[in-house]
Amino acid sequence: MDNVIDATKKAQAHDFIASLPDSYYTQVGESGLKLSAGEAQRVALARAFLFSPKIVLLDEPTSFVDVETEKALLEALTKLKEHSTVIVVAHRLRTIQVADKVIILEKDIIPEVVPGKEPLLKEWLLKWVAEEALIMPE
Repeated sequence: MDNVIDATKKAQAHDFIASLPDSYYTQVGESGLKLSAGEAQRVALARAFLFSPKIVLLDEPTSFVDVETEKALLEALTKLKEHSTVIVVAHRLRTIQVADKVIILEKDIIPEVVPGKEPLLKEWLLKWVAEEALIMPE
C-alpha cells in the first residue's frame, strides 16, 4: 500500500482519492466511470509510476481537463519522465511544454526537430498560432 500511495502522490492523485467515500477502496466503475477525466488521467499516471515501464504512450492526456488539472498533469509528467520515456500525442501547445524533443506531424510530413534546431520549431509554432488564431490562457 505504501508504494501505491507514493505513486498516487507523484501523479497528483492522492488527495482526491483520499477524499473518496472509501478512500483507496472506493468502487469507481469499469474504466473509472465515476471519475472525472482529470481524475482518471491521474490514476493512469499513478499506475505508470507504480509499474515503472520503460515507455509510456499518452494520447491527448490533457484534452478533457481544466487548466488547473492540466497543470497538475504536466507536473506529474515531468516527474514520470525521470524514469520512463514518455511519448505524448497532443494538439494543445501547453501539453508539449514539458517535452525534451518535439516532432510535428503536418500533412503527413515529419520535419526533424533536433537539439539546436529549436528556433525552427518556435518559428513554426508562432506561424501555426497566428494561422489558427489560437489564444491560450495562462
